[in-house]
Amino acid sequence: NMAEVTRRPVIIHKNCFIGSNVVLHNCEIGEGSIIACGSVVRSRDVPANCLVEGNPARIIKMKIDGKWMPRNIELKLKEKT
Repeated sequence: NMAEVTRRPVIIHKNCFIGSNVVLHNCEIGEGSIIACGSVVRSRDVPANCLVEGNPARIIKMKIDGKWMPRNIELKLKEKT
C-alpha cells in the first residue's frame, strides 16, 4: 500500500537565477535566490535571497543587508542578541 503523494506546482519568484541541469520538484524558490548548476531541490522551499547547491540542495550563503554571507552567520547573529 503506497502512501498518497501530494503534488504542488513549482513556484519561482522574481529575480531568481537557476543554473543548468537543475531538478525542481514540489518546491518554491524565494525572491532573489540562486540555484547552482546541477542542484536538486525536492519538496523543500528555498527562502528568499539564498544561494543553494548540491544534491540534495543546501543553503550555502544568504544575502543579509545586501551582502552575501556564509549560512552560519545567521546563527552567530542570533547568539549575539
